[in-house]
Amino acid sequence: MRIAAVGRAFEGSTDNFQFSSTQSFLDYDLLVLDLGHAKHEYNTNLTSPVYQGLPSLNDTSSAAIRRDIPRRKSEILDMLKLGRTVIVFTPASQAVFAATGETKYSGTGKNSRATRIVNTIDLLTVLPVAVHTVEASGESIEFRGQEPFNNFWASQGRFLFYEAYFQVPIGNGLFYIKGTNRVVGAYMSMEKGNLLFLPSFAYDQFFKTTKDYQNAQRSLIQSVVRLSEDLKRDTGNFSLPSWAEKYLLPNEEHEKKVLIDIESSLAELLTKISEQKEVLATMNEFKLLVTGTGRALEMQVARVFENLGFTVAEGLPGRGDLILEYQGTPVVVEVKSSAKSAAEKHAAQLEKWVSEYYAEKGANPKAILIVNAYKDTPLVERTEVSFPSQMLSYSTCRGHCLMTTTQLLDLSRNLCKLKPDMPGHSLAEKNHQLI
Repeated sequence: MRIAAVGRAFEGSTDNFQFSSTQSFLDYDLLVLDLGHAKHEYNTNLTSPVYQGLPSLNDTSSAAIRRDIPRRKSEILDMLKLGRTVIVFTPASQAVFAATGETKYSGTGKNSRATRIVNTIDLLTVLPVAVHTVEASGESIEFRGQEPFNNFWASQGRFLFYEAYFQVPIGNGLFYIKGTNRVVGAYMSMEKGNLLFLPSFAYDQFFKTTKDYQNAQRSLIQSVVRLSEDLKRDTGNFSLPSWAEKYLLPNEEHEKKVLIDIESSLAELLTKISEQKEVLATMNEFKLLVTGTGRALEMQVARVFENLGFTVAEGLPGRGDLILEYQGTPVVVEVKSSAKSAAEKHAAQLEKWVSEYYAEKGANPKAILIVNAYKDTPLVERTEVSFPSQMLSYSTCRGHCLMTTTQLLDLSRNLCKLKPDMPGHSLAEKNHQLI
């Protein structure tokens, strides 16, 4: 029996290669697939490696992953049609942002800006069934299956742990989080073959020596080979001939329709769940305005200004955090977070960026200082003044706009019509001056 280990290498009689390689799955009788490791074969964008909490691939890897997923999915389906076995370590979502190949342009002349258009793509879509999992890790696994899985559990159970559980159960549940109905491993017969989801196998740090780890890996491969052979004997590689589909048993047509309706309802519900998660994720991103620091805070401020109709570009290295333009008026924005109130040095830094912008562009920009003051304090306890009196005269005579991130969030909610029922206390902030 020829065995391929993809995504994660294993000791034993296996051929180990990458998901993105040109080596075909179809040369093998048994495929052991680790999608959690496969995702790391694709390189992220150097300037923006993460977008909305997910890896953001560079253009080369974006094109590669879009080619690889349908190619590998076709090979997996063909393996199952040929009566072979595919084993997958139950994965959490392996979503990334990948470039579509489109570019959006905004602004003109020196203020022109090119934006790569990206969308999400999940390695889990390579599987022949829809898989929706929740990321969660632990070791308390309970086996509730029957033969021929008993022997596998007896020999390998102590080396298994889970990294995700099924949000929507599929197939026949075998492995559960102990004391719950959360499935972390399942089996299903598909076409003439077998598709098996297993909890993850322990990593090297679980073992005392490298030799122990290698021996455990060999034992795992031997166990999955025996399990694959047992499954083939049980299923007999039998399928109905095509002519049998023309003959229906009593009530069979009705039951098929019921299944189609259920699957349609499930697909619709899963879509709604996904959309609602995106809504909540976006709302949580806006909370960064009153909790965030550094780059995460700057990106969220930029996103709000874009929603408000500004053209946004990052400041040059060593310069202001953001350069904006609104109806032809340039704006320099300094973004700060502070455990206490804003300080005069923040306004001085902003004025420095204004002077350097004028020296380089020959134009006087509007100056805005955005501060997440008292960043570690819950909103209801932020009762102190954010902009102390000693900095007001400095900023007033220079025409600075001073704004807290809380005020920016309120402004965004009112003008962009964000959902008014965001959970938590009112975000209206008292005793904060806005020049």
